[in-house]
Amino acid sequence: MTAKTSFNEEEWFLVSSLPSMIGAAVATAGKSGLIGTMKEMMASARAMMEAGETYADNELIQAIVAKMDNKDDAKAQAEKYQQMAMEKMEAAGVKTPEQLAQLVLDDCQTVMDLLNDRATAAETADYQAWALSVGTKVAEAAKEGGFLGFGGEQVSEGEEALLQRIAATLNQ
Repeated sequence: MTAKTSFNEEEWFLVSSLPSMIGAAVATAGKSGLIGTMKEMMASARAMMEAGETYADNELIQAIVAKMDNKDDAKAQAEKYQQMAMEKMEAAGVKTPEQLAQLVLDDCQTVMDLLNDRATAAETADYQAWALSVGTKVAEAAKEGGFLGFGGEQVSEGEEALLQRIAATLNQ
């Protein structure tokens, strides 16, 4: 079983934030508009919360989605992670959806290297499935390219292409 203590702070940040970052990258890969983007962000949050039930026997995922009992501690942790994510994106020069996608793909490779080294095969397989499912749920949350809710496609070409690249990187 793999616990948070198996990683240093930077590694844990990468492992624990990757599913959310995948969701963000997929959300920016399509042209969903304001309401569509809101739906996609909600889908990402739901997918993160559902992991606690879906992967109840996976210690690694449980550590990532663990709820803090103290609201102040939870708020402080969320603010710290947000700050770390912003600093990481600024340091990488991320200014476009394509740059965010590349950062996420690079992080996918780094996280898989870490998990292949430190986690069990079952934990790694669950993590891969979960991380990809976050992106898939985001892509399916809103139609792209329609007008007033009519027409458009459920998953845009850009989202599908990014999901395929993420899947290939996670499953190497």
